[in-house]
Amino acid sequence: GSDFTAATGDGQGGDGSNLQGRFIAPIAGLYQFNIHLYLEAVDIAYDYYEISFVTHNKIYYNIFSPGSLDANAPYWTMAFGVLADMDASDEAYVNIQAAGTAGGANHDVSVHSMFSGFLAC
Repeated sequence: GSDFTAATGDGQGGDGSNLQGRFIAPIAGLYQFNIHLYLEAVDIAYDYYEISFVTHNKIYYNIFSPGSLDANAPYWTMAFGVLADMDASDEAYVNIQAAGTAGGANHDVSVHSMFSGFLAC
C-alpha cells in the first residue's frame, strides 16, 4: 500500500499553513476543518483507502473500500469535516493511506483536492 501526507496551503499569508503540508494553530480554540479529496484511477485491488486528519489531541478517520465496486473507478471523492479543539502551536495534517494490494494498483490524488479550515470559536 501507500501512505503519504497531503500538502496544504502555499506557505504564504498568516493562515498557519506551510509548505510541509501542516497547519499550525496560531491561537487556542475550536477549528473547523474541511477535507475534500478527489481521487483518480481508484483500483479495486486495494482493500481500503483511508483518510486520517491528525491533530495533537485526536485522529479522525474516513475510510472507503473499493472492493465493493464492480470495476475500477476513474474518479472518486472522499470528504468530511472536523471540529477540532487545538491549542496554540498544535499541528494538524491530512494523511492518506491505500492498503491491501499485492502491488501494481494505481491511484492519484487530483490537484482539485482541498483542505481548508478556520477558527470557529
